Amino acid sequence: MKVIEANKILRHRPPFRFVDQILITEDARAVARLEQGHTDACWAADPYLSVLPVEYAAQLMGVLIRTKMNSTGSVGVLAGVTNFDWDYLAVPLASVEVKHTGTRGNFHDFKAIYFDNDGLVCARLRGFIHLAPKPDTAAMPASGPVVFTDVPLYVVKGFNAEGPSAEMVVKTNPACPVYAGHFPDDPITPGVLIAEMMLDAVQRQHAKQLGLRAIKDLTFRAPLMPGETATIRLKKIDNKNFSAMLMRDGKRLARAKFMLDSLPIPITASNLHPPQIKETIL
Repeated sequence: MKVIEANKILRHRPPFRFVDQILITEDARAVARLEQGHTDACWAADPYLSVLPVEYAAQLMGVLIRTKMNSTGSVGVLAGVTNFDWDYLAVPLASVEVKHTGTRGNFHDFKAIYFDNDGLVCARLRGFIHLAPKPDTAAMPASGPVVFTDVPLYVVKGFNAEGPSAEMVVKTNPACPVYAGHFPDDPITPGVLIAEMMLDAVQRQHAKQLGLRAIKDLTFRAPLMPGETATIRLKKIDNKNFSAMLMRDGKRLARAKFMLDSLPIPITASNLHPPQIKETIL
């Protein structure tokens, strides 16, 4: 086993780096404990709609695959989520464990499981990241002070709904502190926060009392840059299932399917059913 400092490998910087010390096990899994202080950030959705747990695993995978392939000088981004689902809805997370499951060119598949403070499995993920060589002239950005401000990631410029469909126009804000961490040398809008924009549209139109249960088929074709305007097109499939696309100038940048569910009662040891047990990735 060995311990790796994430800031020596990842381009991510606070306030958008969520892993610090990563344990690489003898069977090539990566494990990290998670801090929860970011959940009050104005650029993140409330916990029941947050997609940030996906980013926790993607960053962990970024460290694992670079270490495994000896390619610490590469540039990586989350490329997609095949499936992410909560076993029980949006409890505080304590740790995440990731395993590399396959490589397709510059795409690297992984799966992850998440544990709560009691060591119980509470969520699972299958996704993939993209790695590309980094130019020799590109230096690793320095870790500067973390600056939290009340500047939101985006503003809603318009919202129109008709029946099961809706459109929401958003404009990203270059002054949002999230861009200082993703990435300092070449800022782009984080994919997980694009997914949260989509969920914002869902909540405005259809699902004000629901929380995120699962994400399927989240993919990205091109980045959304600071200061750009884009349109989210939303379609309601049924009362708990929705599909969404992010469009810019008539071209699709991202798409996803979301399953929502009723907000849960507080989770306690006495009302967990069926019993949860700690497990490892198969």
